[in-house]
Amino acid sequence: MKLSNPGPTVVSREGIDEASRSANIRRATLLLAVLMFAALATAAQADAFIYWANFNSNTIGRADLDGSAANQNFISSASGPVGLAVDSEHVYWANFNTNTIGRANRDGSGADPTFITSPNVIRGIAVDDRHVYWTNPFVNTIGRARLDGSNPDHSLITGAKGPAD
Repeated sequence: MKLSNPGPTVVSREGIDEASRSANIRRATLLLAVLMFAALATAAQADAFIYWANFNSNTIGRADLDGSAANQNFISSASGPVGLAVDSEHVYWANFNTNTIGRANRDGSGADPTFITSPNVIRGIAVDDRHVYWTNPFVNTIGRARLDGSNPDHSLITGAKGPAD
């Protein structure tokens, strides 16, 4: 049996950087999916409501989990809402038309349609126990801020390819 040595493997810095970027994007996509699922599961357990964004009527809707008591105008201060997330205290939504994130109490009171402002279009949104996250599809970034809206980082993750939800 004859063994051959093909020689050393050469990896360029560009290859490592691209692999690192790809791994970061996969981790970010998975993180957003997990956070969105966790937010919906927490919302369902905490107060038995489902929430949705009504893009054409600029509202956030809410109903009981069985579909009863649907209120299409539960929050009426949105501007092209395209995504939302819910935590134990608040409903958050992305305002596509104004590059902002809105926030209201879970009962619909205290709505602030410009809770977080962004220089970029915001699409997807997720929340955990410390931060709210969003996607900026036209500049290929994912942003993050504290739950009180402070310290926004509009480019927490860069290099995404049109991140949406």
